[in-house]
Amino acid sequence: ASNELSIRLYTDSSNYIGVKSTNTFSSGTLYNVSMTYDGSETEAGLNLYIDGVSETSVSDSLGVYTGLTSTALNMLIGAQDANSPVNLLKGDIDTFKIFNAELTAEEIALL
Repeated sequence: ASNELSIRLYTDSSNYIGVKSTNTFSSGTLYNVSMTYDGSETEAGLNLYIDGVSETSVSDSLGVYTGLTSTALNMLIGAQDANSPVNLLKGDIDTFKIFNAELTAEEIALL
């Protein structure tokens, strides 16, 4: 659906873990969106934050996720499906950062 936020980590197109925000977002509003992943290969290891606050989310997983093992597909931000992108972001991304460790809730709040 439109105005929703979903984050997925794929092993392949049939196996992924993900969470989806239970809130919708308004156009014309700037949001600070962050996610953390603890490396556990479980949906419970994904945490979503909006404006520095932990977000309530629901399951958006399929199959059995066994880690980020495939390098055959591109990483996508603001779209879904690397082969034929769909559900494209209708907006702008101002800043994007990847850290080499899981940030704490306190560190997320400072971003």
